[in-house]
Amino acid sequence: MKTRFLAMAILLAGGFAARAQLTHDDIRRDLSNADELIGQGKYPETIKLLKDAIDRFDKARQGGATGAYFAYLGALGVDAGQFKDADQLLKSAENYSAKAEDEWDAVISREQAALHLERGEYDAALKSAKRAYDRFGSNGDSFTYLRAAYCQSLAAEAQLGLGKTDQAETLVRDALKVVPKKETEKSFIAPRILYAACRVETRHANFAEAEQLCRRGIVMAENAGAGSRNVALGYLALAELFLQQGDLAKAAESGKKCLAQTEQTFGSQHQDAMQALEVLARVNMKQGNPDEAELHAKLAVEIAKALFGDSAAPAKAARQTLNEVTKASK
Repeated sequence: MKTRFLAMAILLAGGFAARAQLTHDDIRRDLSNADELIGQGKYPETIKLLKDAIDRFDKARQGGATGAYFAYLGALGVDAGQFKDADQLLKSAENYSAKAEDEWDAVISREQAALHLERGEYDAALKSAKRAYDRFGSNGDSFTYLRAAYCQSLAAEAQLGLGKTDQAETLVRDALKVVPKKETEKSFIAPRILYAACRVETRHANFAEAEQLCRRGIVMAENAGAGSRNVALGYLALAELFLQQGDLAKAAESGKKCLAQTEQTFGSQHQDAMQALEVLARVNMKQGNPDEAELHAKLAVEIAKALFGDSAAPAKAARQTLNEVTKASK
């Protein structure tokens, strides 16, 4: 997907006439539809839906809702690995919302948490995820249950990043209670909760449960749409699981599937490709293939630097992998 989300944000920010106020249910319906389109990997269609929705109502009188639509555009930027655009879109969303304590502010805080997680900013991610959960959780209706659970899963991943595995376990256990059982679930949210739970159980070395959770998410993701990022994320979580378990052949297979899916959907300059390459580098190292290990690790470093900057946490993590594989080859 080559769409530039910043250009879309500029288009959305002006040039359309205020027509009418959308109802609360109208906005919820739009966001639910966006959830499903993202889950199906239909990113251009999602952008069109958001633009058409904003064109229909008065952003001056419905600033909070406008912020929620911009937050969804920011989420698309994060998924596509376009972090500068995502950051600007989320700042625009925040400006529209004026930090209103409602579910539209929860959407914004949720997507801010997701952006912080990608950057390895775990304290900030945890703070934003908790804020979003508090806003969603106060409603307690069918629209917000799964969305609140997603916020818990984002907080769990932040806790994992901070090394607090017990707190992460508590959060994902609670989040899993509302994940739909049906494999035809189209929303992008459910598989991501399952993948977060997989990572938590992997950290606890509960490999059988972790694999079951992950494969459940992959089935949902593949049923929703083969072009969805959720498919790649599932194989990435599996690759990390198998690497920790010591099953190098399966780790390599899953890592390559993640890499292929990511390159097909977003191109090679993407955070999921970066992480898959790091897994493959560690697999190569353990298999006694130092040249391949170093090649994969160097590619991961270059992607990390291009996406996040040389001093950012993902770049530091990629360099650590490179240092380890280089040291092991001597």
